[in-house]
Formats: sequence, structure tokens, C-alpha cells
Amino acid sequence: MPYSLPHAISDICRYILVTQPKNILDIGAGFGSFGVLARLYTDIWHNRYHRSQWQTKIFGIEIHQPYHTPLHDYIYDAMITADAVEVLESFQKKSSTDPKFDLILCCDVIEHFDKERGLRLLSLLNQTSRTSAITTPLKFFPQTGFLDNPYERHRSHWSLEDFVGYRVQILCQNKILALRDAPMDADKMSFYSFHWDEFELIEASGQLD
Repeated sequence: MPYSLPHAISDICRYILVTQPKNILDIGAGFGSFGVLARLYTDIWHNRYHRSQWQTKIFGIEIHQPYHTPLHDYIYDAMITADAVEVLESFQKKSSTDPKFDLILCCDVIEHFDKERGLRLLSLLNQTSRTSAITTPLKFFPQTGFLDNPYERHRSHWSLEDFVGYRVQILCQNKILALRDAPMDADKMSFYSFHWDEFELIEASGQLD
């Protein structure tokens, strides 16, 4: 779908407030909801209301071009119509090994890849970003095309153990939220009610802390 259920929105918004990324990549941008929220809690939050004042760079990837609207042109610095794995691989080849993005958002996207390609996407997220936020359904359910978009089909199921090195939380008994560590300012965490201790770290053994 070009949108996500709202379960993870508050956590992701607080995560953006705490970490204040300077450049963001939104994979599977769809309608552009997370791009709007990212812009709101970076530039707009700091009273940079007009586009000419914006300092945060927000890029989107959306493989289905018909989802593209004037909203994307306004909110995002650039939209890329391509496969996310291919885009991240091209970023890797063209520049240094340093992370290209402070934050990559990958919300309700990874289940649309087959497992092997989804694992490749996870690896690329880790290599091309300092932090990342992923959401995916806790339980697999079939989904076919939507609005003539063949890429909306669900192709894989993901469990907590797939997100090694991430801190995970189950939301409303039906959504996995996985966040990769970022330096956390204790005062900001408290002010924005972001409770890092509610998340559990997935270790390489596949077991929870």
C-alpha cells in the first residue's frame, strides 16, 4: 500500500526528534507520509517553515511512478523511481565507504521483497546509513497488487531474529518496529518520551537480551 498502519508513527517521529538526522532516505515512499513527518520534525520543528529555509535533505525512493504527486515534489529534495536495492548498490559503488545517510526509513517495505533480496536490502541499509528504522508485519498475510501496482505483493515473512543488531519492539501485537542504534542524548530522550529501554536488542545468536 502507499501508506502504513499508524502503530509505529509516534515512535518513529520521536526517534527523528531525538536523533535530528541531517539527511534522510525514505524507501518505498508511497504517498509520502513519512517524508512529510520527517520534514515536520526536522526543519519545521526548528521554525524553518519555508522551503527556502530548509536544511535537512530528504530523498525518496518509490518504484511505482504513478504514486508520484506534487506533494513529493514539494516535500522531498529528490524522488528516485527505481528498485531500492539497485539504488543503494549504486550509492555504494560511486562513493566512499562512509555512511551516505544519517537515517534510512524502510516502513512496510521489506516484506515486498523475496527473502534473499530483502536480506541484501538489510545489509545495504547497514552499510549506507548511520541509523535506520524498519517496520514490517509480525504475521505474514497475503497481499496482491494495489492500484495496479504489482510491487505491492507480499513476498516474504520477517521475524525478530532477522534483525540482528537492531533494537526491536512489537507494536499492537501485529507490527515489528526495528531501530538501529544511534547516539542518544538522555535529556532529549526524556523530553520527547522516547523510551529506549522498551526495545530489546537482537543479538547474533538470534536470541533476545
